Amino acid sequence: MVFQNKQFDPMQIANAAADFTVEFNDANMTVVTSATVTQPVEAWCPPPAGILKLNVDAGCFNDGRMGCGMVVRDNGGNVKFAATMLDNIRVSSTMAEVIALRWGLHWILSSDQNGH
Repeated sequence: MVFQNKQFDPMQIANAAADFTVEFNDANMTVVTSATVTQPVEAWCPPPAGILKLNVDAGCFNDGRMGCGMVVRDNGGNVKFAATMLDNIRVSSTMAEVIALRWGLHWILSSDQNGH
């Protein structure tokens, strides 16, 4: 996996995301807050030739559900895989992003897209 031209081990990232999820669930947060956050949108940057790039995004809905999506593209911007998921769980926006990343990394590992 490559992020900002640095190579990362997908298993290490997936394990860190899983540990974060367990820690969050153990805390059993009962207060749910919401805030609108506006961030500048950056242009999509293609991966190096022969590498696929995974992008994920997630959000929380007022009815207590969270949704996320992923898209995998090659260096030409061609979509190789895309999926969305909706779940009936109430989490923070940060946790929703973690869940989306973990889901994307799990797809990479289970579909052998990491080149191993």
